[in-house]
Amino acid sequence: MDIEYESIRGWLAGYGILTLILTLVSMAAIRSGRKQRLIQNIPTSKTAGVFIGLVEVKGTAECEVPLVSELAREKCVQFEFSVSEHWSRTVTETYTDSDGKSQTRTRTESGWTTLESGGRETAFYLQDETGLLRILPENARIEPMTLFERSVRRGDDLYYSRGHHQAIRDSTHRRRFMESGIPLHKELYIMGQSRERQDIAAAEIAHDPQARLFLISTHPEDKIQKAYGRGFWLWGMFGLILAGLSPWGIQKIVLKADDYPVVPALITLGVYILQFSVRWGLMIFNDLIDLKNRVEQAESNIDIQLKRRHELIPRLVNIVRGLVQHESEVQTHLAQLRSQSAIISARQSGDSAIACQPIIHIISEQYPNISADHGFNKLRENLIDTEQRIALARNYFNDICTQYNTRCQTIPDQFLASLAGLKSVPLFHMQDLHREPIQVNLAK
Repeated sequence: MDIEYESIRGWLAGYGILTLILTLVSMAAIRSGRKQRLIQNIPTSKTAGVFIGLVEVKGTAECEVPLVSELAREKCVQFEFSVSEHWSRTVTETYTDSDGKSQTRTRTESGWTTLESGGRETAFYLQDETGLLRILPENARIEPMTLFERSVRRGDDLYYSRGHHQAIRDSTHRRRFMESGIPLHKELYIMGQSRERQDIAAAEIAHDPQARLFLISTHPEDKIQKAYGRGFWLWGMFGLILAGLSPWGIQKIVLKADDYPVVPALITLGVYILQFSVRWGLMIFNDLIDLKNRVEQAESNIDIQLKRRHELIPRLVNIVRGLVQHESEVQTHLAQLRSQSAIISARQSGDSAIACQPIIHIISEQYPNISADHGFNKLRENLIDTEQRIALARNYFNDICTQYNTRCQTIPDQFLASLAGLKSVPLFHMQDLHREPIQVNLAK
C-alpha cells in the first residue's frame, strides 16, 4: 500500500513538473512567433514620417559627440567590453560504483574569470534620406556587432594592458579581450515606441513599458525575422519531443520499468498539442486585431496631416501676403520721399536739400529687415514638407493596409478573420473635399 502510494505521488509530482515545463516551452515558442509576426506586420517608416506609436525605421547611426570604445578605440554610440582570464585545474572526487564500493577519480575543470567589464551608451540619431530621428537606447534590446576580439598570452603587449597585473588562481596565462557595439555610421534596424520630444516639435524613439518590442539591431530585418521564426519552430519541436519522451523517463524513475508508456505519452502529447494550438490561435487572432487597429491609426494620421495642411498653408499665405504688402508700401513711401527730395534739391538751395536727407535715412534705419523673398522661401519649404508628410502618411497607410489585407486573405489567418468578422480594407483614395490640395495664389 505504501509502495503504491509513493508511486502515485511520484507520478503526480513528475507530471506536474512536466506540465509546468511544457507550458513554459509553449509560451517561449509563441513569444518568438509573436515577435516574428510583429516585425512582418509593421511597415518601415521614413524618419520624416514617424508618427506616435510603435514604428519600424532603418538608417545609419549618427551622433554629435560619439563615444570612443575601450578596446577598439572606434567611434560608436554604444559599446560593451570584457577582459577575462582562463583557468584550469584537476579535481579528485570520490563516488560509489554499482557494487556499492567507494572509488576515486580525477577530472579537469576549466573556465574563464572576468577581470574587467563595462560599457556605455548615448542618445544618437538615425539618419535616412528624409532626415534625422533621435533614439534613446536606454533599456533597449541591443544586437551589436563585434568590434574587437583577441586571445593572447603573457608575451603579448595587450596581456597586461587591461585587468590585473597578477595571475588568478590556476591561471593558464591566457586572456581574452572582447568588445561589441554600434559603430558610428552603421546601418541599423530599429523597432520601438515613438513619442513627442520635450524640447522641440519632433518625434523620438525611447523605452516604453507598454511597447511590445524595443529593438536596436545591426542585423538586417530579414535575418531578425528568420531568427524569431527559428525560435518558434525549435521551441515547438522541443516541446513535442519532451512531451513524447518524458512519460518514459517518469516511469523509469518511479516504477524502475523500461517499457514505453504508450497511453500516458499519447495523453501528454495531446494535451501539449491542444495547449499549443490554443495559444497559437490566440496569437493569430490578437495579431489581426492589432493590425486592424494600426490600420485605423494610420488612416487617422492621414487626416491629421491633411487637416494640418488645410489650416497651416492659408495662414502662411496670409503672412507672406502681409509681408509683400508691407514691403511694397515701404518701398513706395521711400520712392515718394526720394522724388520729393530730388524736386526740393532742384528748386531750392542745397541747404534745404541736405536738410531733407536725414528724414530718408531715419526712415530707412527704422525699416525692419523683412524680405518677401525669405517669406516665399519659407512658404515653399512648408509646402514641400507638408506634402511630404501627407505622402509618407499615405504610403504608411497603404503598406500596413496591404499587410492587413494579406493576413485576412491567407491561410490560416483567413479562418480566424472570418470568425471575427474582419474584412479587407480599401487602400487610400482622395474623396473628401477636405483632402483636396490647397491652392496657393499670391498674385493680385
